[in-house]
Amino acid sequence: MGQHHIALDFSGLDKIGRTRQAQEAAKDFCQGEHGPENENASHGRTDTAEGKQPPAYHNIAQAKAEREELARTYAAQQENMRRAGRLRGEITKDIKAGQDPYLILLKALDCVSRMTGDRVFYEQNEAQLRITYGALGYITPIEQDLQAARERLARLLEGQTPAADPDRRANLDEAIRSHRELIEQLEAQLH
Repeated sequence: MGQHHIALDFSGLDKIGRTRQAQEAAKDFCQGEHGPENENASHGRTDTAEGKQPPAYHNIAQAKAEREELARTYAAQQENMRRAGRLRGEITKDIKAGQDPYLILLKALDCVSRMTGDRVFYEQNEAQLRITYGALGYITPIEQDLQAARERLARLLEGQTPAADPDRRANLDEAIRSHRELIEQLEAQLH
């Protein structure tokens, strides 16, 4: 069995913003009554003897801005597809590892919304899941860890006394700092 190789040609990407209408308008503008042989065009005026308006794409800056916007849109779509691919891998890994199904579902919603370009889909369903699961009293493992870290931090803060020996004070300060960092990390994972 021979191997088949597929060659991809991306040379046409620089023409993303050019539609047939834009190409025809540019051609008409450059070759027609607005061309260099037209006295009005050579003086920077785009009005014509018949009172016709030039094509919508006669403005080079406008066309350039549209191409740049299309390039940004294309880049955002590509980033969404890359992120969706990573999420698919994470979802598979999380399922095999027996991770929390709620968090897996959130990743799946994020993946679908990125693949379709519909962030509203994720935002609406994520909010609804939080409402529904919250009403059922479901607490995710991250929320459980966050709650436990907050309780430990409260006990550590209660244990602080100005008269404590310096070594004990230093250990408590380090434990407090560590718990605050943990709480920040867990809160970031929830959002």
